[in-house]
Amino acid sequence: MRRYALKCRTFFLILACCGSILLSIPASAEVRNIMDEIKAEVLKELRASIPGDVRLYDLAPAGAGGLIKDNEKYKVRAVRMGRYIGRNRVNFSVSLQSGDRREQEITVTAVYDVLVDVFVTSRALRGDTLLSPDDFNVLKQRLSRLPAGAILKGDELEGKALKTNLSGGVILRSEHLASNSSAKRGRRVNVVVEGDNVFLTLKGVLKNNTAIGGTARVLCDMSKKEVSGILTDPDTVRVGI
Repeated sequence: MRRYALKCRTFFLILACCGSILLSIPASAEVRNIMDEIKAEVLKELRASIPGDVRLYDLAPAGAGGLIKDNEKYKVRAVRMGRYIGRNRVNFSVSLQSGDRREQEITVTAVYDVLVDVFVTSRALRGDTLLSPDDFNVLKQRLSRLPAGAILKGDELEGKALKTNLSGGVILRSEHLASNSSAKRGRRVNVVVEGDNVFLTLKGVLKNNTAIGGTARVLCDMSKKEVSGILTDPDTVRVGI
């Protein structure tokens, strides 16, 4: 009995080794050609069904339903999208016709993603920075890999104030921006005056209604003069000199 079990183990070991050898044999030119044709048709179907810059990152036969005979010439007759089997993973049914006009149906699994523009800080930025195009770079990124709240439109950034310090190379997200609120005329605010070797904090009263990132006119308590600056949050106006 022990000898029989040993023979069985030896047999399955040899079988596994043979399977590994078979899997390592490169696909023939015919198989590579038909897979390239299938990829092109699958990508066409994906782009017709999914908006945006769709990219196909992997395509592989799905189990026994995806077997293609080696050294056989095929033509793609039809490609149909099937069911999703995970995030950005979907099965396709592919109808093939062989050289002797026999029909064959196989299943392939496509792994795809959508490329989108993301906005990445071009340098370290202070938490009260009013964003301009010089403060960020535009890069392409796979949608599935973006952090939650990533901003995908440039007009959601320009003129908006940061509410936290950021280092360079950070993907800008909605949580990084001060709320898009406003301040009404008569509100008491801090006036921060900045320039070369100058930094002052004054108190004053808003003379106009304005939104975050907008121009604010402030009557300063001490000088009784009116200055103009940018409302960076509901309680702060920054004046550059």
